[in-house]
Amino acid sequence: MCEERTRHATNRLLAKLGLGADPEDIAALFCRKVDWAVPGDASALPWIGRRSVGRRTVADYIRQSRALVEPGAFVVTDILVQGERAVILGERCCCLRQTGRSVETEFAIVLTVTCGRITRFRLLEDSFAVSQASRSCSSTGNHSTCFAIGSGHSNRTDADPNSVL
Repeated sequence: MCEERTRHATNRLLAKLGLGADPEDIAALFCRKVDWAVPGDASALPWIGRRSVGRRTVADYIRQSRALVEPGAFVVTDILVQGERAVILGERCCCLRQTGRSVETEFAIVLTVTCGRITRFRLLEDSFAVSQASRSCSSTGNHSTCFAIGSGHSNRTDADPNSVL
C-alpha cells in the first residue's frame, strides 16, 4: 500500500508538471511542511538552497521557474520506488531567460511520500552549470531546446512509467 501511494503521488507530480498545471494544484500534492533542497549556489537562482517550506513556497518555486526558464526537453529515463521513497531519473535542458544560456544536465528528483503527500523533495542536477549559466551575459543558448518546469511542455519518457513503477 505504501509503494502504491508513493507511485501515485510521483505520477501525479510528473503529470501536473508536464501539463503545466496551476502552481497551487501542483503544491497541493505536497505536505503542509516540506523538507526542500536544491543543492547549489543559492545566490544564483531564487529556488536553490535547503529549507523547510510550505505549499505556498512550492507554488512560488513553480511560478519562478516558469518565469525564469524557457520550455524545452525533459526526459524521464527511470522511476524507482521503494516504500515511501521515489527517485525520478532523467535528462533536461533548461534555458535561462535572463542570460539566454542553456544548460543540459542529467537530474535526479528524490521524493519522500507520507500518507499520499510529498514530505521531502530533492532536485539534484549540475548546479555548477546552472549557476554559471545564470551569471553569464552571453546569449549563446539555443532557445529551441530549453526546458521549464511545468511549462505546459509535455514530458517525454523513454520508458512507460506504468511499467517502470
